[in-house]
Amino acid sequence: MAMDEFQMGFGKGFSVELKNDYAVVRDYGRGIPLESVVSTTSGISVGIGANPKEVTVHPVKVTNALSIDFYVASYRDGECSWAKYSKGNLLEKGIEKTAEDNGTYIKFCQILMFFLGVPSKKGLLRRFFKVQLVKTKGCPYL
Repeated sequence: MAMDEFQMGFGKGFSVELKNDYAVVRDYGRGIPLESVVSTTSGISVGIGANPKEVTVHPVKVTNALSIDFYVASYRDGECSWAKYSKGNLLEKGIEKTAEDNGTYIKFCQILMFFLGVPSKKGLLRRFFKVQLVKTKGCPYL
């Protein structure tokens, strides 16, 4: 989501933190529309990418489905819409007031079995984010 926001001219930057088995991604764009947090982050769907000849799978939805613990919060104009999942199943959701800057916060822990044989989950995540940065030239990484 951070990359999309930046490509459309709304993103101010993003940060990625890797701690233990968790990855935390925070972008400073517009945030997911508050009423769309659950639909944007759950269910597997495909769509047309930037290249009309490409069919893509939404990476946030895939990450949610492959995560033992997945939390998303969208901050927009003083309100926060959030949802918590496990293995793609919605556990709870809510909307509340917030003082956070606009943007999106995602924290997740991948299911270990999908990464058996991969030398390091951290290494895999670093490679993923590095590829995304290269694809999005000029995106400020905070």
